[in-house]
Amino acid sequence: MAKVAKISSRTATGVGVISLIITTADGATSQGGWQNHHTADLIIGGAQTLFLGAGPVGWGVGLVWLAADLITIGVTDKSITENLFD
Repeated sequence: MAKVAKISSRTATGVGVISLIITTADGATSQGGWQNHHTADLIIGGAQTLFLGAGPVGWGVGLVWLAADLITIGVTDKSITENLFD
């Protein structure tokens, strides 16, 4: 069981780092240039990456954020951070 938790934690951290790289690339290449939501996404993503590596509580927080963000995108065509910071 400990091995599964360790692998899951490392996978979650890796996915979080990939997400931060994608956000940075998006901000660097978007036509509107770097926007406030990119900075907010990096801060939130960094915190989530740390928490996701911390086990089930972090995974729960990450899943709640993901679900809320997907619902927000579905309703407004913008992410939570785009709605708040742009």
